[in-house]
Amino acid sequence: MSKLFSPHAYWIGSAHPFDLHEAYINFRRVFELNEFSNVQFAVAADSRYKLWVNGKFVTRGPERSFPHNMSTDTLALTPFVQRGKNIIAVQIYSPGYSHFSYVHRGAHGLLAELRADGQTLFVTDQTWRAKRDASFDEIVPRVSIYGSGVEVRDMARDENWRGLDYDDAQWETPRIVAVQNATPWENVSPRVTPLLVERAQNMMLLETRAGAAVTHRDTHLALREGWTRAARTAFSQNNAEWFTPRVGENETVYWLYDLGRDYIAQGWAEIENARGGETLAISYQEKIRDDELVISNPETYCRVRMTDAFTLRAGGQVCETFSLRGGRYLLFALRGATGEN
Repeated sequence: MSKLFSPHAYWIGSAHPFDLHEAYINFRRVFELNEFSNVQFAVAADSRYKLWVNGKFVTRGPERSFPHNMSTDTLALTPFVQRGKNIIAVQIYSPGYSHFSYVHRGAHGLLAELRADGQTLFVTDQTWRAKRDASFDEIVPRVSIYGSGVEVRDMARDENWRGLDYDDAQWETPRIVAVQNATPWENVSPRVTPLLVERAQNMMLLETRAGAAVTHRDTHLALREGWTRAARTAFSQNNAEWFTPRVGENETVYWLYDLGRDYIAQGWAEIENARGGETLAISYQEKIRDDELVISNPETYCRVRMTDAFTLRAGGQVCETFSLRGGRYLLFALRGATGEN
């Protein structure tokens, strides 16, 4: 067994063995702490994870690795935990197929252990709760030949499942996918590269446009055609710098931002008073040529379509992807109707 994990830790996954294609699986584990000075969490996931403690985002990982020797993160959680009841929430993603960045073996899994002052409090086993995240569409096009799927989300199916006040009684018991040191995860190793540091980055608004909505089953192609046809239009902001666009049923409005240079990045949008049913696209691009944004053409450039899509629910929400993307320019496109608020 690995020295990184207790021998009682198992690789766990969805309760359903066929949750393999574009699978986003949510895991929860409630626990209690009394006195503590040093809390650590060791975690490996195939292929990627995001971690929250008591509703607060901690980090994402692991570094890229092969399934037969999965990278493991050991994370300091002392600043995130409290005396009494706590919740660890982990979301893992596996596309179910190999590509230029990752090799997959037709399985997803989570392996973890929480220690307080050197003593194991719990490991991944069937005391956890698990559920496939229904807000992510599993029938999506590839980002490119180099990566996995774009993200298409229905925010009406998104749940605030990461906090203590969420009731997971209807969730399922996770399936034991594998014991340690078994196929496809024959070994685990400590992370070699430093943990990723994420920070908010200021953006400069370059341009706003409005135009007729373009209907296409591929959100990226709809955005590409719609942006080209749209006319430059000024949008006002209130004193808190919120935009309040009035968008008709068959209209789309666009915001183009410049990060100043290329970043590995994740754009997100904070929404208030949505009517419900509006769609939001977030796209990442690299170039402006002759004062015009160059939006990749999947037919001529490695099938690249760096555009994720959200269907909004009524009310407030934050639209953000699971994955980090990359680029210098972020293009947001909102299709109505937005109503009067």
